[in-house]
Amino acid sequence: MQSEAIPFIRAGRDVIAASPTGTGKTLAYLLPIYEKLDQSPELVKRLQVLILVPTYELAAQVYDVACRLPGKKPVLLVGSAGIGRQIEAMKDKPQVVIGSLGRVVELIKMKKLTAHFIKTVVLDECDKLVDKNSIDHLSFILKAIPRDRQVLLFSATAKENVEILNNFLIEPLYIDCKGLLQNIIHRVETCERRDKHAVIRRILHQEKITKTLLFVKNAGDAEQAAEKLNHHNFKAAALSANMTGIERKTAINRLRNGDIAVLSATDAAARGLDIHGLTHVINMEPPMSADEYLHRAGRTGRMGADGTVITLVSAGERVRLDKIAKALRITLNIYGG
Repeated sequence: MQSEAIPFIRAGRDVIAASPTGTGKTLAYLLPIYEKLDQSPELVKRLQVLILVPTYELAAQVYDVACRLPGKKPVLLVGSAGIGRQIEAMKDKPQVVIGSLGRVVELIKMKKLTAHFIKTVVLDECDKLVDKNSIDHLSFILKAIPRDRQVLLFSATAKENVEILNNFLIEPLYIDCKGLLQNIIHRVETCERRDKHAVIRRILHQEKITKTLLFVKNAGDAEQAAEKLNHHNFKAAALSANMTGIERKTAINRLRNGDIAVLSATDAAARGLDIHGLTHVINMEPPMSADEYLHRAGRTGRMGADGTVITLVSAGERVRLDKIAKALRITLNIYGG
């Protein structure tokens, strides 16, 4: 992804980039952006880059990578943190801001964030930023930024649903690196719905899995799955969008540090999540779309490592998974049944 995208970003082109997670898309836009920051006396204390993300976890991940690059530290603006401290941070005159839509809109309206000098806007996981719950905030932000800016759209499924942004783009270049990494095994465990929790325990035990994400439908399912695993002496925790930022961070760090082996999560909570050494992704049931499968699968097999995605299906769920596999052109290895 970096070799394809960086030259065009350096050249100032608007870019729509589709790439599997774990292929270095964060650095693909951060490196050329930081190279192009204007350090002249007129702009060195002006906000030049705005990076918009859909979740706290992705914002924290991008912030961590950006902080390792030379230059002034970026400012992180997310709704799960205190607005007072963020207003104070803006007084340091950052050149780069990483933020969530709602908080950025709030600070623009309060005149604590000035958009007049922004040269580059990045929409990371852009397919989530253009959904019906977010598009009004996104449109407000883009209208507040000068028309002669550069717009970069990045996601594992970047081209879908972005037609709504056509009026904000200038002859965008589409870079397609889509397709799941070849080092991921896609496995199917066929079982009755009532047996799924037992099958998950069997998989964890037989394969001695030490780091896995277990995807479920909703926050209640996430809590239930974690409770049942802990009851059977498998160390687990839940992750959902209903939790506070601190609670989510604690749960994620427990998996990163090896305190737990399983993090049960919803799609919304796990968006953009990056866990080093995550060997498996387990789907309690097939996701509703190929895009969601792609995002889930991208949590493992990152940066060339091996990974395994295991999807549990009952008889009535198999058709949906087969359609996803056909759309993504992946081979399913069937077990059970």
